[in-house]
Amino acid sequence: MIELIIPAVISCIVAFFTVYLTTPYLIKFLQKRNLAVPDVNKKDRIMVVRPGGPSIIAGIIASELALYGFFQINEILAIII
Repeated sequence: MIELIIPAVISCIVAFFTVYLTTPYLIKFLQKRNLAVPDVNKKDRIMVVRPGGPSIIAGIIASELALYGFFQINEILAIII
């Protein structure tokens, strides 16, 4: 059981840093495309970009690829697809 903890932790770290590093580029890209909308939960007219999902999806795929690097089972590839 202990041998499964290290790949799980590495997979989580890879996912975190993938999302953390791709989000600023995604924000700049979406602002250039004028996909920013006002945040309805703030009093000020703060603009937030939509959608943020591509960076989250990139994090999930990177995490699954890291897991595949450790285990090389076809079920992980099926999850990615």
